[in-house]
Amino acid sequence: MQAIKLDPQYVKAYARKGNIHFFMKEFHKAMDAFKCGLEINETDPECQEGYGRTVMKIQSNSSGEVDQEQVARATADPEIQAILRDPVVNQVLQDLQSDPAAGAKVMQDPDMAAKINKLIAAGILRTG
Repeated sequence: MQAIKLDPQYVKAYARKGNIHFFMKEFHKAMDAFKCGLEINETDPECQEGYGRTVMKIQSNSSGEVDQEQVARATADPEIQAILRDPVVNQVLQDLQSDPAAGAKVMQDPDMAAKINKLIAAGILRTG
């Protein structure tokens, strides 16, 4: 986004970017954009509202029906593809299928927790 390149501190650009990703059902990217805006100004109402709306949408999607459009967009995303190709992530996903209680242990590792949360936000992983 050109506005962010011109001024990386322009919070409104992050809010707009987050809204675009939200409406494209790229919730993992929307979360990142809103977080960037909140890192610059933690009280920005548009980023706060967008972040909250995105979290609620991710939670409602993670236990509801699979949104094929969202999954298709996510699987085409190079960042998601890289996470899915990671052998450690694949092992964790296999472990979670056989022992869901292992999830608490996995989420203690901040790097792995970020990857798993990104897969959940992207609609690749389902909870509940």
